[in-house]
This record gives sequence, structure tokens and C-alpha cells, in this order.
Amino acid sequence: MSLVRGRATAAALLLLAGLVLFPAVAAAHQRLLGTSPSSSVDEVPRELRLTFYEPVELSFTTIRLVGPDGRTLTLGALRTSADSANVLIVPITGQLVAGQYTVHWATASRDGHPVQGEFGFAIADSAAGLDAHAGHRAGEFGGAVTAPGQDVPVPAHHPTLVGPGGFQADAPGYVAVRWATYLGILGVIGAAVFRLLVLTYLRRRWMLENQEWLGVAAGRAASLGVLFAAFTLMTGAARLYAQSLAMHGSGHALDVERLLMMLQRTVWGWGWLIQMGAAALAVVGFALARRAPDGGRVAWSLAALAALGLALTPALSGHAAAMTGSAGTLAIATHTLHVLAAAGWLGSLLVLLLAGVPAAMAAGEARRGENVAHLVRAFSPTAMLFAGVLVASGVLAAFLHSSSLDALIGSRYGNLLFVKLGIFLLVFGTGAYNFLKVQPALGSEASTRHLKRSAGAELAIAAAVLMVTAVLVATARPYEEEQQFAEDSPTKTMEERTAESAR
Repeated sequence: MSLVRGRATAAALLLLAGLVLFPAVAAAHQRLLGTSPSSSVDEVPRELRLTFYEPVELSFTTIRLVGPDGRTLTLGALRTSADSANVLIVPITGQLVAGQYTVHWATASRDGHPVQGEFGFAIADSAAGLDAHAGHRAGEFGGAVTAPGQDVPVPAHHPTLVGPGGFQADAPGYVAVRWATYLGILGVIGAAVFRLLVLTYLRRRWMLENQEWLGVAAGRAASLGVLFAAFTLMTGAARLYAQSLAMHGSGHALDVERLLMMLQRTVWGWGWLIQMGAAALAVVGFALARRAPDGGRVAWSLAALAALGLALTPALSGHAAAMTGSAGTLAIATHTLHVLAAAGWLGSLLVLLLAGVPAAMAAGEARRGENVAHLVRAFSPTAMLFAGVLVASGVLAAFLHSSSLDALIGSRYGNLLFVKLGIFLLVFGTGAYNFLKVQPALGSEASTRHLKRSAGAELAIAAAVLMVTAVLVATARPYEEEQQFAEDSPTKTMEERTAESAR
């Protein structure tokens, strides 16, 4: 236990150092800062200029210009300004007439987060450059939209723009896919932690007369690891489609060229590749370990390496990937540690229930209760350590993604974070009950049944925490929300705008 206390102290010191050394947030998602034209114009524009927060990636950017008659006008090839990669220039090749125009835009942040919006401008009846007969010919120039990587327009009935109400990163389907991915990662890491930490500690701490069931438990853990890793591969495929759908729209979600660009040019894509590679490595490692569950050091080392790789991937597809510099490095490291801690505690508890307890109960009627008691006592120190790291990394992550406590309160991100915290307190309370009440009473089959029920409740509540997390990672952080509100309604306070959106 002194080792546990020492590591908990070290985690606390790291948390304190993070609070002192990294007091500011370093980045935000992509957003539109300015446009030209921006309102009513007295001269017909020949190009659109959009100024963004981050450099524009042309491969993921689409623009659609809709005229007064509702038709889409022809645009030229997209390019960035020679002076700044943050400025997008879009030539207008179609004929313009007097009236109101709407520009729909869509692009992506460096972390792969899709963003979109629209703005408008009006051309006065007396504007210079209007063709006297343009009004009769306006329809001749409709029906095209600029597509990424092309120098010529494509038909408007194949839009690359995700229009208002389209599939977004926070869509229920995408949230469900992320949630399932988190469950798979939790199971893979949990299987590795259970074998390498819990069973190893049990073997060294207590000299059990019958240790054959430990090999059975390790074999069951390896089998679960294969299943969870395969499940992660399947959810990865679904996540790739969901991301492409959000970035490219339904018409191009399965376009191979666009998929490859997304994988090669975004942090999200790099994270996805690591996830799939780590999940495949986990399948191999656990499959080999299943053949020699009580030995197989190389096989379990492969499984452990795969688990570490998977722990990194959520950070590369979330808010941490949008940050830069030393704060970005700290954010990714903190998020990775947070995933490891959550899976080390709750994932190994899941494997304990599905693999460890059945193996202990099958070891002989005389020692069933005793075996389960030893197993849980070996699990408790690792669970306590991981729970402490989980709390510390969670606090640091919340600090990194919010400029202040005041910014958290009242924001949608803050509200979700507090909901997550509330549900997590239930998980923590259930875990404390299991440690203080259930564990000391272990030793009989009745107490083992009680353990299964209470630990099952702990895991069910934890699944709800993961669901909130799956929503949270697609939610704008407080300062991003505040900036967006300020751009939309500069004369209103954030509290007023939040109240209006709630209504």
C-alpha cells in the first residue's frame, strides 16, 4: 500500500505542476473570422474571401454560392491567399444579378473536427458591373459547386457540402459509434491490466495451494481480449464512415480519394490508423497468449503494447488534438493517462467478473469463496491506484480545456462535464461500497453473488459515464462557445445567449 500512496503522491505533484506551468488554453477548433463581401455591395464581386482561425485545408473545404432565385452559381477552383494560408479565395465565374446571396461553407479543423456555416451579402440594383440582361440569364449559370482537388465545377446534385441539419460530429449515430469504440478500448486495456497486474500481484502476494485456476483465468482474459480487439476493429470501420459522412456528406462518404486524404492529412486520421493498427496487434497478441496463458511473455507484451497504443487514440480524435505547443503535448499525455486509468480500473473489473470470477469458482467447491476473495483483494490496490490517477488526470484535463471555472458554469460543455462528474461520483461511491462492505465479507458463494451484482451496477453506471464522454468530445469548449456567441450576437452576454438557446 505504501507503493500505492507513493504513486498517488507523484500524480498529485504532476497535477500541481500542470496547473502552475500551463495556465492557458492554446488552441481552438477551426472557425470563420471574417468574410468579403460581408453585407450590401455597390459593385459586383468577382470573388469571395473567407478568413479562418486556422490555415485552410483545401482538400476538406467546399463552398456553395446560392443566388436570389435559389440556384447554385458556378465557382472557380479554391485557393488560399499568397499572404496567408488562413484566407480562402473563391473566384465567382457565374453571372451575378441584383439581390440577396447566401454562401454555405464547410471545412475541418486540424484535428479532423468538421465545421460549417453560412453568411450572406446583397447586390444593390444600381451596383456597378451588373449586366442589364443578367436577370434573364441567371439560370444559365446555376447548378455547380466547387469540389476539393478539382479545377472544374461538378454538378450541383452531387454537393460536397454538409448542409444545415446534416450529419454532424455530435449526431446520435456518431455518439453511439464513439461510445462503442470506448467500450472496446476499455475491454482491451482491461484484459491486459488484469493479466499483467492483478494476476501477477495475486500470484506473488499469496502462495495459493491451487494455482491452476490462475492459468484458466489468464486464458479467459486472453479470449476476452481477442473479442474486445475485434470489436474495436469493427467500431473503427464504423467510425471512419461516420467521420467521412460528417466531413464530406453522404454523396462522398465512401469516396476512396477523400478517405485517403482524411487519413493522411488530419490528426484524426493518424489517430484512426494507430487505433486500427493497435487493435490488430491486440488480436494477434491475445490470440497467441490464449495458447500459453500462464506464460507467453512475448504474446502478453504485444497485448500490452497494443493497449498503450489504443489508450493514445481517443486523444487524437478529441479536443486535445486541436491544441498546439507544450500545452497540446500535455493535453494528449493527460488524456492518454486518463484513458489508461479508466480502463485499468473499470476495464479490469469487467474482465475480473467475466474471466476471473468464473475461473475461481470452477477451481473446486471447497475453495471457491476463498479464491474469489483473494482475486478481489489483488484487484483492489490496482483499482485504487488507477482511480486516483483518473481523478487527477480528469481535473487537469478539465483545466486545460477551459479558461476558467466561470467559463465552465453556464456553458454546454460545462453542463455536460458536471453531469459526467455527477455520474462518476456514483461509480466512485459504488466502488467504495464494494471495497468497504462487499470485499471484507467475501468467502462464500452468497457473497460472490453479491459481488457480481454490486460490481455489475458499478460497470453499468460507468457505461453511462462513457456515453456522456462520447457527447462531450464533440461539444465546443467554453471559450470556443463564448467566441462563437460573441460573433453571432456581440451585444448580448453569454448567459443571455445561453438562456435563449435553451428556450
